[in-house]
Amino acid sequence: MISVKFASASALALAGTLLWAQAPGSFVTIDVPGAVSTTSAVGSDRLKINAQGQIVGGYTDTLGKTHGFLLSNGNFTTFDYPGAVYTTLNDISPGGDTLLGIYQDTSLMFHGFLLSNGNFTTIDYPGAVSTTLVDISPSGNTLLGIYQDTSLILHGFLLSQGNLSTIDVPGAGSNIPGCSIGCGTQPLVLSPEGDVGGVFCDRSGNGHGFVLSGGTFTQIDFPGSVFSSVQGVNAGRIVGAEVSGGRVHAYELVNGTFTEFDFPGSVYTGASDVNEVGTIVGEYYTPDGVSHGYKREGGQFTTVDVPGAVYQWANGISTTGIIVGKYETPDGKFHGYELR
Repeated sequence: MISVKFASASALALAGTLLWAQAPGSFVTIDVPGAVSTTSAVGSDRLKINAQGQIVGGYTDTLGKTHGFLLSNGNFTTFDYPGAVYTTLNDISPGGDTLLGIYQDTSLMFHGFLLSNGNFTTIDYPGAVSTTLVDISPSGNTLLGIYQDTSLILHGFLLSQGNLSTIDVPGAGSNIPGCSIGCGTQPLVLSPEGDVGGVFCDRSGNGHGFVLSGGTFTQIDFPGSVFSSVQGVNAGRIVGAEVSGGRVHAYELVNGTFTEFDFPGSVYTGASDVNEVGTIVGEYYTPDGVSHGYKREGGQFTTVDVPGAVYQWANGISTTGIIVGKYETPDGKFHGYELR
């Protein structure tokens, strides 16, 4: 059993057992004690890991309520924003002293929040109908978020030491017939260098990747693709997914050169994250419709599969090469994992 510790800000620490399975490296299953599912079927619901190996995410209890959690030194701590009906954690600062998440109030509106030194702080973009926090900088001083305006158009924003700036890619659509939710600019990642990557929808309804660096936007379109997204940015390396030839492929962009790659034998490959040394993780599907996680290092692929899982996704990799992700077991429950 793991020792019980208590956190401040009305957080509750839980004792739990980490289950082990063998694969290339060592898998650790991440199940918050008493949870029905840790992570979920929602594609954007992912675990995040910092340089110290601390992991944050969300889980669902037996009553169907979602809570945030922190796994640090083998100890689980649950976090609920006071009065919220839904709470999850989306990121953690490198030092582990600041947690970033979202909560849903009793009117079912979404808000961002920070938890630092035992204090919760709500982060709402002025005039927005919903606000989500996505990422935090290595310094802990800059936050990346997304908000929806009253027309439900998406916009990005950066909050740095009290200064708020909006992220709207020039040419991003806001008046597309039949398009509201999902249109606009959606940042997905804040790199250690402060670059922002994501996806936007143009005025014709087409999706493109983008990078914002030094105040300059660059549109990212894999040549010949009908859709491109940016999922990871690190040390000048960009990774993501693109659609061409009727299927989804992963790509890497380094020094202005695109490289498309597919896991051998797959029918779908996407890239989710990249670390400082260029190791990429993501997800691929085989012709039988089964999903798998993978690692691509030095151009070589390795499957990252938890034994017995029916669905899996490697969604993040730390500076030291620790992979985090999620998987589904035949009983329909979702679990997190860590692969060292």
